[in-house]
Amino acid sequence: MHLRVEDVSLAERVVTIRAGKGGKRREAPVRRELAQLLRLHIGTRRAGPLFASRQQGSGPVPHVLTRQRVGQIVREVARAAGISKRVDPHLLRHTVATRLLALGMDITDLQRFLGHESITTTRLYAETTAGALRRRFDQLTDPAAHARECPGEC
Repeated sequence: MHLRVEDVSLAERVVTIRAGKGGKRREAPVRRELAQLLRLHIGTRRAGPLFASRQQGSGPVPHVLTRQRVGQIVREVARAAGISKRVDPHLLRHTVATRLLALGMDITDLQRFLGHESITTTRLYAETTAGALRRRFDQLTDPAAHARECPGEC
């Protein structure tokens, strides 16, 4: 996936992914805060790679960041933030998907957001959310846990 400046609509807060997994095209909304940061990053540019590598390619076109380099950057940022767990771009995607479901996003909207052809693939994220729901349910309905949280009267 090589995002380009022209793939970003700051007014609509949408990024068009022209060649995602399987060569599929989709549009992904972005939060206002990210749109602001992208506005600063893009500046006056009208075209070209959205995230160019600092290393120049041979010729006038800069190298774009590779998938491996993006993964390396994510791991470096996580480490700098004191996160010791394994973090990679796909895990971040998975986390966003499960959080959106937990916050009430409809699974068919999530399917479109993620660019899944089959709802079966998206349901894998719902199963993860169901596991989190079950754990929370057990916390709330376990009499011993309830007594610890509500000493006296509840």
